[in-house]
Amino acid sequence: MKKFMLIMVVILGAAIGCIAFMGSRLPREHEATMTIAFRSDPAAVWAAITDVRAYPSWRKDLKSVELVSPVPLTWKEVGSDGEMNLKVDEWQPPRRMVATITDEGRPFGGSWEYLVVPDTAENGRTRVTITESGWVSNPIFRFAAKYVFG
Repeated sequence: MKKFMLIMVVILGAAIGCIAFMGSRLPREHEATMTIAFRSDPAAVWAAITDVRAYPSWRKDLKSVELVSPVPLTWKEVGSDGEMNLKVDEWQPPRRMVATITDEGRPFGGSWEYLVVPDTAENGRTRVTITESGWVSNPIFRFAAKYVFG
């Protein structure tokens, strides 16, 4: 039984070592951009993006949001992974907002830029481009982010 346990510990240690090594080969920083069109005018889309208290109604990953300050816009999100504090660093209504994670000591961080522009090809529609610029410090979390969570 002791030999079996020792073999299992060695295999587990080797697996964690391989995951950590592979994660250390991945870049610490990342950037991802997505654009989507809505059948709504830019003012309505801007209002939805900047009404942080309403986020749980359309962001299923959130349990609640607490508005900390309206100026600068600062809030706390509570989700299945715990709490995260954010603050708007750049505010150019009704077109651009940049929100940044303010928590220190986390294994990840970053910001999201929201660009809201009228869709000139189709009247009454709005395009929203969201760019996430983030980082993940722990190589095991980097591995999981790429190969487990996608």
